[in-house]
Amino acid sequence: MEIFEEIMQKRKEKIINWIKNPYNFIFLLILVFAIGVRLYYFFLVKNQPVWWDESEYLNMAKSWAFNLEYQFDPVRPVLFSLIMALFFKIANTEFLPRVFILLLSMISIAGVYYLGKEIYNKKIGLLASFLMSVFYLHLFFTYRILVDLASLSFFMFAALLFYKYSKDNSKKKLLYWASALIAIGTLFKITTALLLFAFLIYLLITERLNFLKKKEIWIAAFIFLLILSPYFIWGYLEFNGFVITQAFSRNAPKSFFGGFTILKNYLILFPSYFSWPLLIAFICGLIMMYKLFLGFDILIKEKDKKLKRDLYLLLILLIPLILLSFLSLFF
Repeated sequence: MEIFEEIMQKRKEKIINWIKNPYNFIFLLILVFAIGVRLYYFFLVKNQPVWWDESEYLNMAKSWAFNLEYQFDPVRPVLFSLIMALFFKIANTEFLPRVFILLLSMISIAGVYYLGKEIYNKKIGLLASFLMSVFYLHLFFTYRILVDLASLSFFMFAALLFYKYSKDNSKKKLLYWASALIAIGTLFKITTALLLFAFLIYLLITERLNFLKKKEIWIAAFIFLLILSPYFIWGYLEFNGFVITQAFSRNAPKSFFGGFTILKNYLILFPSYFSWPLLIAFICGLIMMYKLFLGFDILIKEKDKKLKRDLYLLLILLIPLILLSFLSLFF
């Protein structure tokens, strides 16, 4: 009993010391503010009708929960609906799925903070998490039974763990966890896997082909495939083929160059996603990366830490966007 009380006392002191740190205290305030805003709108719109995509995931979940016949679509991964099926076993309402999305909304805000803190500093992390807490698109998807916030949450923490591994290759477990998180995120939304291409290009630039000689890279790849393997097996049995190629074949593009049109439209619409102050801040941030382009040879030869930091952020932003412009033709 005394040992238990001693352990609890140490944990209490650790929590108090954590809160006493001004950065941690501000981060906690941001989380409290974010959950307050989200709870207000949560109860305001909890009975809103669902979209077509939402109804697809809900119907998939109910087919498993209540043994109903339903025609599955290979473009929709199954993990989200499997989780909701468990919720429907508890209560046949949309309340628990909506609470689950609300939780993911908060997790993604925390992910933005820790990623910003790791790449730059705590001030950047706090600013980024606050902006995410009030960003209207993030708020909008908090109240939709869709996979976007799940994908974002796993994306953020996978990016965080991989970056920490890239700074210290001896921490191999971070790479393994990053691989696992991307795989789980892919089971929510296939495009989460696009982050892997950003990692690959980052390694090619900073380490050239030397990273292929590292055992942990291949172990991480194995972990990724191992987690996805049950989904591949289910997909083969359900669709009589490889589920990923089945997803591609469902919406084959009319032209490869159509991807350039989609990318152009993304870029044209991009300013409309932000208010003018945020857009100006975003543009200024890109301009401040000028050293990355002017000193690219330095990045390769001397492995400048600041340039690598900017390169990583740029890649996890642009590579998924560019690839999505083409893959959106399929998904």
